Amino acid sequence: MYSFLQTKKADVDQETDTGDGSRDNGSKSAAKKDHKHNALAVLRVFLNVRNGSWILTIFFAGTCNGLIWGFLFWHLDNLGNSYAAAALHDGTACILT
Repeated sequence: MYSFLQTKKADVDQETDTGDGSRDNGSKSAAKKDHKHNALAVLRVFLNVRNGSWILTIFFAGTCNGLIWGFLFWHLDNLGNSYAAAALHDGTACILT
């Protein structure tokens, strides 16, 4: 598989499509155009309503989860819990969930 990827990369490095139908052999302006085109394509994927709402939901869920665990350990620390017991609890939670 690795050799297959190397040959594909070598093919792409040798010839770059400039977008006007002609082929360019590795000029920097063609590489910049491809980079800009790829960035716009990625941006379009993330600005899609379906994907954007999924990313926002995952971000919100992760933030809420972090706040819950943070307040739990803060409360346990106020009760006099040691750091070793908190680490044991966190490790057990990682294994069980």
